[in-house]
Parts: sequence; structure tokens; C-alpha cells
Amino acid sequence: MNVIALALAVGIASGMGMGMGMGHNSQARLITRGLAETIRLATAMGARPAALAPLAPASATVRP
Repeated sequence: MNVIALALAVGIASGMGMGMGMGHNSQARLITRGLAETIRLATAMGARPAALAPLAPASATVRP
């Protein structure tokens, strides 16, 4: 459950950044870093890194 909470926090931070006028590069960086930390947490909790690989393209979802 902690992994889901972290992913939701990253999403909320991304939305806040968009509302504050954060640039696309900064927003993509935030999402990419958040995804990396989510994967680290999930791995530390016993998840297999290969199971989380499909999440990698998530940082490409920033809309202009």
C-alpha cells in the first residue's frame, strides 16, 4: 500500500507543479524521479524489478 501512496503523491505534486506554471522539463523530471523512487520502494518491499518495468514509459505522459 505504501507504493500506491507514493505514486499518488507524485501525481499530486505533478498537478501542483502544473498549476504553478512549472515547465514541461521540470514536470517530466519530477515524474521520472518519483517513478524511480517508487520502484526503489517497491523493490525494497520485495517486488521484482522486472514486474515494474512497464511503468517506465509513465514519465512520457506529460502533456504540453
